[in-house]
Amino acid sequence: MPLCHAAVHLSLVRGKPASKGVGAVGFGPGLSCLYPVLGRESMDYLALNDAIKKGELGNLYLFQGEENFTKERSLRRIMELWKDQLPEINLSVYQDTSREDELVAAINALPMMADRRLVVVKDCPALQSRGGDMPQLLETVKDLPETTMAIFFMRGKADGKRSLTKALKPYAVEFPRLGEKEMLQYLRVDARRRGLAWDGGAAERLIFQVGDDMACVALEAEKLYAAVQEGRITQEDVERYGTRNITANVFQMMDQVLRGRMGEAMVRLEEVLSEGEQPVMLLGGIAYRIRGLMVAKAAELGRMTQGEAIKKLRGSRYFFQNASREAKKYSEAQICQAMMAVTEAEFAIKSGRMRDKAAVVSAIFSGFGVRG
Repeated sequence: MPLCHAAVHLSLVRGKPASKGVGAVGFGPGLSCLYPVLGRESMDYLALNDAIKKGELGNLYLFQGEENFTKERSLRRIMELWKDQLPEINLSVYQDTSREDELVAAINALPMMADRRLVVVKDCPALQSRGGDMPQLLETVKDLPETTMAIFFMRGKADGKRSLTKALKPYAVEFPRLGEKEMLQYLRVDARRRGLAWDGGAAERLIFQVGDDMACVALEAEKLYAAVQEGRITQEDVERYGTRNITANVFQMMDQVLRGRMGEAMVRLEEVLSEGEQPVMLLGGIAYRIRGLMVAKAAELGRMTQGEAIKKLRGSRYFFQNASREAKKYSEAQICQAMMAVTEAEFAIKSGRMRDKAAVVSAIFSGFGVRG
């Protein structure tokens, strides 16, 4: 359906003329909004993506939440709908601007040789705790022209106390941080689209090795796609081409410790320190690995379910499976002793009683009942 017919179609569905503040943007033949935008409850990013796919977009949105990667992708998909609509004129993007008159003028401007304009306002000060009020913008949003689609894009959450946030609340799309399950789904679909596939455990290894920031995971995946090019991406590929965060570096070092290979563990420790990692940060990584053993041991002893344990470990099934294997080698008392050794080493560093590297070595050896 052409853009100019979308509001008309909606008015026919509702049985009355279309008015400002409600309506839909239709893209393609036969596609239109099946609900009035005005007064609807906030939606999640999955519902938004479905609306983009079906061409059932509203004309006003507030994008907010922790996950900026999916937020940016959804915005790009919408902006692509304007690629044949004179985007240099009919698509305007404003970043962190405090010029209220400029925003109001952009929203009220008529499209040129197209049916609608798209106005994207990123990190609007009127949605932030320290920003100034924008009363004219607020009134403009409340009476949004049918010829404009406006998206307010926040890199985090909008301040719920602000007047503009309250006005946009019914139009909010929530982008929560992705869990491991959603990240794995993205990686599998993305790889399939490129004619590739992830070997068992490889995608989980990548997420653990890089961290839970989806933008970083996607970037590392791009590197793997370029390196592998065809076939299956294995755990060895992830190890060979992937960038490690501090948790993954410690994970590899602790693998050697837990297997009793102290010499190899010390070699890895020297490598990590030479790469610029701070000993205190290493202690934090060691503590995180030991905490994984504690959670796995609690699950082994029936104090929590596997699902509860995985949730405690930031939703990482890969981490839980590894921790469960290693936890079987130690008693609960030994694991607690290891955590105590890390705590004492951290205190020794902060109090100046022991040098950084010596404290880390002490924590590793004494924590697992081995004397150097």
